[in-house]
Amino acid sequence: IKAIKVFDISDLYNNVNDCEIILLDEFTFMCTSQYIDEFMNFLDVMDERNIDVILAGLQLDYMGKSFDLTERVLPYCDEIVTTSAICEHCGKPASRQIRKINGVIDTMENTPTLIMENENVVYIPLCRSCFRKLTGLTAIK
Repeated sequence: IKAIKVFDISDLYNNVNDCEIILLDEFTFMCTSQYIDEFMNFLDVMDERNIDVILAGLQLDYMGKSFDLTERVLPYCDEIVTTSAICEHCGKPASRQIRKINGVIDTMENTPTLIMENENVVYIPLCRSCFRKLTGLTAIK
């Protein structure tokens, strides 16, 4: 199956010509809050074209809050499958994540929510208990 890197919604429209199914991994990083309506419109257009769209991504951000895009999309899903990563701290199923910037856990709410992983930014899956221990944040908001 051919995979294409896309960085914004216009990239999606430019690459769906002969698709029967679209899989968007890490879809929560597709757009910031100001572009959610545009993303929802893309999903509507694909539905009109009878193209199935499978979304894979996180439900919670590095602060333990739900992504705006995830909240908006979930009610319209035909099916929701929840899977877990493995907590890198204790080995239990992970439902949370932390973000380290230059090796330091980021718990600052004023940093951008959508920073892609790179050499300076790393996301680490954690279980609820380890998330709470390492960040000092409540695990349920």
